[in-house]
Amino acid sequence: MASLLQVAITPDGDMQQRPPTVPKLAWVKEEEKEESPRAAPAQQPEEVQQVQPPQEDAGQEQTEEQLRARGRFRRAAQLVCRFIRCIWHEEATFMATGDMANLFNAQTSAALLDMFVENGVYKAKQVPATVRCIHQWLTSNVSAEHRLDKTLVLLTKAHPTDVAVTLLRSAPACDRFAVQTVKALLRQLLDEDVLMAIGRKSGWDMLLKADSHHYAVGLLARELCRVSRSFCRSIAVSLLPRLSRGDPLWELPALAFLVEVLHCLNPRQFGPSVLQIISRHLRSQCPERRRLALRGLVVLSRDPAMAKSIQSLNESLLELLQDADTDTIQMTLSVFINVLGLKIIQISSPIALKLLEALRPLFDNEHSQLQQLSMLLFRELMEATERSKSLKPHVYLSLVPFYFNWHDENQRVAEASRRALFGAARFLKWRDLENLVTMEQPWRFPECLLEKDRSRVGQYVRQALPFLESPEEPLRKLAIKFLGIAARSMKQEQPELQLICQALQDITDDSPAVSNLAVETLHIIRAVRRTSFFPFW
Repeated sequence: MASLLQVAITPDGDMQQRPPTVPKLAWVKEEEKEESPRAAPAQQPEEVQQVQPPQEDAGQEQTEEQLRARGRFRRAAQLVCRFIRCIWHEEATFMATGDMANLFNAQTSAALLDMFVENGVYKAKQVPATVRCIHQWLTSNVSAEHRLDKTLVLLTKAHPTDVAVTLLRSAPACDRFAVQTVKALLRQLLDEDVLMAIGRKSGWDMLLKADSHHYAVGLLARELCRVSRSFCRSIAVSLLPRLSRGDPLWELPALAFLVEVLHCLNPRQFGPSVLQIISRHLRSQCPERRRLALRGLVVLSRDPAMAKSIQSLNESLLELLQDADTDTIQMTLSVFINVLGLKIIQISSPIALKLLEALRPLFDNEHSQLQQLSMLLFRELMEATERSKSLKPHVYLSLVPFYFNWHDENQRVAEASRRALFGAARFLKWRDLENLVTMEQPWRFPECLLEKDRSRVGQYVRQALPFLESPEEPLRKLAIKFLGIAARSMKQEQPELQLICQALQDITDDSPAVSNLAVETLHIIRAVRRTSFFPFW
């Protein structure tokens, strides 16, 4: 078996071979020598005595070969001492600049790292430097990924949190080293079946790709939370100060981890720090950072202790409602719903006005989830806002969309519409309309609305016309009936009356039920316009 000295003095040795273990040197095993590495060479290690060239006679002059051997030993000892100082002083300049690879060859680095880990020379504060040594050694040796498995496992078992945090700092792009370390970390906490499940979900493959790295970190965080919330909490707490400073190289995966374990933290204790981090990422130009920040905000918004603090983000959240990404809008709506649903804060009229303007286009969105959430938020907003004249025009314009969506085939959308219509009627203090919704009599809505608010009939007509092209046949038939009733209360010169007649006349290629209803309604409208009375509808 090759000794440490032999490894150290053969820099050009075979990179594919390394000694399985390292001789235990007495001068590094003694605890009192740990804190004073310069004193180490004072004792003669046994291995050194075995490999020194034999002395012939006491008075015989040393040969040139003996002098070279002694010089090689001195240089090797100096390298070992320097390595020890490197481990003990993790912020050493040559370590930070990556010069570690120039000090030792692959075999020497691996042997020394094994020695320190097996003998427990390192301390918790030395873990980051040790992990970085392993990282640099692995990244400089393409075929060496299997050589430090034992070292990583031992180090991870002793200091799992320090290794996990250092992993995010040392290998933000995630390479072979990061995957090895994560596996070593998880083997201490999870069953092998869980590790295999992560593999089946392509977790390890995603971990190695820059564009999917943060997804993999999130996946791993979820698996860790299932077995050890306290461990995830300790990692999250370690990440908070570093995320507050901001480091673009590893910030995204760290944020992904934090978001997944956020429910493990006490909001009252850590909420302000997390909210500060989230606030910064909500304004990021990176869509992934914004989405992760919103996911974290959804979690925080469920806690009453965070409601008032989240109000400070209203302007940023309003901007996100204009985003083109559906998930972003959905999470933003959820944050508002959670906060207002706590019933402990009120929204000022200016913010409520902006929110109503942003919500109205979503009532008829093609995504049913956005429809549902936007109408639920409207209902919460009506209850959390003081009545103001500036809000009423927007509330009036929400009535027709709610009426039609009340008949939607999606039952969740229909129920959300009914509740929103009730909130609008209560806000406007229209008791008859409120009772109509309570008694679930939607067929009475058109007459009730058009009778109470004749001044806005033209607006209501223009809102109803697009429903003639709804993919749902019941909504197209409902639109025809609504337009027929509206036409009865309109003056001859109103331009919307001509729009109604033209729209009904153009319905020729629809189903027989819809086409026949359109023709019948058009005949009645024309007959009514020639008489002084309106037939009962």
